[in-house]
Amino acid sequence: YMVDGHDEHDKSNEALFPEHLDAETQGAGAATALLQTMLKVTEYDAEGELQIDGIYGPITEKTVQALQADLSVETDGKFGPETRAAFLSRFGIDVNTIPAGPFLGHA
Repeated sequence: YMVDGHDEHDKSNEALFPEHLDAETQGAGAATALLQTMLKVTEYDAEGELQIDGIYGPITEKTVQALQADLSVETDGKFGPETRAAFLSRFGIDVNTIPAGPFLGHA
């Protein structure tokens, strides 16, 4: 299976997340849905506004900015390499442990 242009069977962190994930470059898709799920699981959606819809809109961007402020990385609202590395490291997240769903090419 291909997810956002990557082999779905290669579930490394880099394979599921593009180099930069933001509203301009990756507005919708499996990687955004996975990010939204991870933000909810780690309780960065304090106001309960974030929807797991695969769309990198203003609420996802605002939530990523809150994450970035907490991680002491640039707060640009983009889930790029620095934010991704800090986030996954902080929580010890291994994408191989996240259940697959419709956004990962499974029903």
